[in-house]
Amino acid sequence: MLVCIDDRTESERAFHDARYRNDPRADQEKFYSGLGESRRRFAELLAAFATGNVVVEFGCGVDSLAFDLAERGVEVVGIDISPVAVEVAQAEAAARGLKGATFRVMNAESLDFADQSVDGVIGTAVLHHLDVASAFAEMSRVLKPDGRAVFLEPLGHNPLINWYRNRTPEARTPHEH
Repeated sequence: MLVCIDDRTESERAFHDARYRNDPRADQEKFYSGLGESRRRFAELLAAFATGNVVVEFGCGVDSLAFDLAERGVEVVGIDISPVAVEVAQAEAAARGLKGATFRVMNAESLDFADQSVDGVIGTAVLHHLDVASAFAEMSRVLKPDGRAVFLEPLGHNPLINWYRNRTPEARTPHEH
């Protein structure tokens, strides 16, 4: 499959490479503290993946979901367009001695997985960086007939979060939506 790297994809890659080299997100976490119930429900949905399942994580890195899933016997392939994010995730998996978590540089809009080959596709705060139609088509293609996609996204209509976003444009890419 021929993949065209457009300006949006290259901009996202460069932004996230820089972000993973010098991660400022700890300072931003307080603005997302109201997501407790959503995070709890998300964790419940992830807990349904079992030993032997194959799951693809969109947007791996420092806070990769792959680590906890791999500790439970789930085979996880974390993908990111940022080589730096992949390096960070690989180092963390090695430090934890995880065998069931691998990481690859890959665009979620053009997945390098066979049709109907995975049990799940997951991610946090990543869909708003993607062309959702392309990413959804790829998810649909690679998921097994009984597979699940589980994502947790920021609250786009939360006034406090939007106030913060408007005052910190450098903390996100111009292509986020």
